[in-house]
Amino acid sequence: MALIHSEQPKDWLCDRIAEEKTRPLGKMKPLDQATVDRAERIVGMMGPEPFARALDEGAQVILAGRSSDPAQWAAPAMRAGIPPAPAWYAGKMLECGAEPTIPKEPDNIFLRVRDDHIVCEPPNPIRRSTPLAVANFALHENASPIHHTEPGGLLDTSACTFEAISDRAVRVGGMTWTPASTYTVKLEGVERVGYRAITICGTRDPVLIGQIDSYLETHRRTVATKAASFGVPPRTTRWWCGPTARTV
Repeated sequence: MALIHSEQPKDWLCDRIAEEKTRPLGKMKPLDQATVDRAERIVGMMGPEPFARALDEGAQVILAGRSSDPAQWAAPAMRAGIPPAPAWYAGKMLECGAEPTIPKEPDNIFLRVRDDHIVCEPPNPIRRSTPLAVANFALHENASPIHHTEPGGLLDTSACTFEAISDRAVRVGGMTWTPASTYTVKLEGVERVGYRAITICGTRDPVLIGQIDSYLETHRRTVATKAASFGVPPRTTRWWCGPTARTV
């Protein structure tokens, strides 16, 4: 078993700040020592290299801290000699299971990764990968719809093609990878600001609104099951849908 830690020592980070080896992401303020001192934990979003090293050293099970979401999946592909572009794209498809399929529910996805393309196909016969579902998921959690900045480089999907090779499988090609001039790792930190939170979500999607009752019921059951697994009583969670509060 391999254990890969991602937490960063505060004194080490302060040294990097003093050496001007950190830079802000987007429009965020530059990192300073006061921010580091306030943080409860700071982790580095690792790339695929630590996973590949663990496999090289004989690991059969890997327990790892924070990484780029696709990195853990890109690692074995790149280690096997697959170029970075399809390896990273495959990781992007794998990071949330069956999301690149319809109907979109928690499940598995199976990928064939080749030197210049990937093929997405769900093993569950009730699901299908379609060009729209696969292309749509490539937009997931990225500041740019076509440029995905990862540790070590940039995945460019602007020239991607999506071809249905069956009624359940999609071939994706045309992705490119540009190595970065400097390897960078995103830092994520958390500081304590309180213990309670409220989340408000709204939608104008007519497809979702048309099935809102069954959608909410499915997710109420999911949340109740997960909450029960760590001892949260069902009656302590309240849901609001419209003007009426509902308890699960």
